[in-house]
This record gives sequence, structure tokens and C-alpha cells, in this order.
Amino acid sequence: YFEIESSAIIKQYDLYDLMGHKIFSKQILGYTHSINQNISNLSKGIYLLKVLSKNNQWVTQKLIVD
Repeated sequence: YFEIESSAIIKQYDLYDLMGHKIFSKQILGYTHSINQNISNLSKGIYLLKVLSKNNQWVTQKLIVD
């Protein structure tokens, strides 16, 4: 699992591999300031997590699975 907490309300988050392929995308119904996602099915490696806030700002973070 990974967990992300934000001061902004999260609308959506997407996970990409380093080649730019989208692994998954989740839209959030309601209002939340945190994400808790099972990633046990992912291969070891580096991924990019893009988080969209309610005010339509994207934030990208590196996610390392080992």
C-alpha cells in the first residue's frame, strides 16, 4: 500500500510507469484529503503518481516500489 495525505481536496490520481504508460486512474467521489492504494500487484520499479486537486492543480510525485 501507499498513502498520500494532502492539505488540498483530492479529485483524482493517476499512476504511470517511466515509459509514460498509465497503470491506473482513480476518480474520487466526495471529498478526501488522503489516498490509500493497494500496489501489491505492481512490479518493482519507479512510477510517477499524478494527483489532481479540487482546484485543478496537478502534483507529480515519484513512487518507488521495492
